[in-house]
Amino acid sequence: MDNIGSSEDLSAEASADSYFVSASLNRERSREEALETLQVVIDSAETMPDVKDKALDRMISIASEIETEALVEEMIKAKGFEDCLAVMTGDNINVIVKTPGLLSAEVAQITEIVMDETGYTAENIKIVEKN
Repeated sequence: MDNIGSSEDLSAEASADSYFVSASLNRERSREEALETLQVVIDSAETMPDVKDKALDRMISIASEIETEALVEEMIKAKGFEDCLAVMTGDNINVIVKTPGLLSAEVAQITEIVMDETGYTAENIKIVEKN
């Protein structure tokens, strides 16, 4: 008879899945709010040109972060990890990986992916396990 898994295993799996869904939705919601605020600044006739330029630069930066995070996540998933979430904050990136435990070779693999895709050094990369 196949071992489908205990209810505790299934509950832990559902909890990890809901974490990644929730975290991704929260990240998306926060970004949408920031972009909306920046758009209001840009659209306002009262906003000084230099402030509009800074707001536009930040919008471009956010768009670039979204693309880079998505690419990092897809590259990590392509290496066999079930799920992950990459979050860029300034000059740092946090990568949360769904795993029961990372081997040192897997940490090196993830670090290499992030360095290749972002240009960050290993000191600017934090990898967190989520099971």
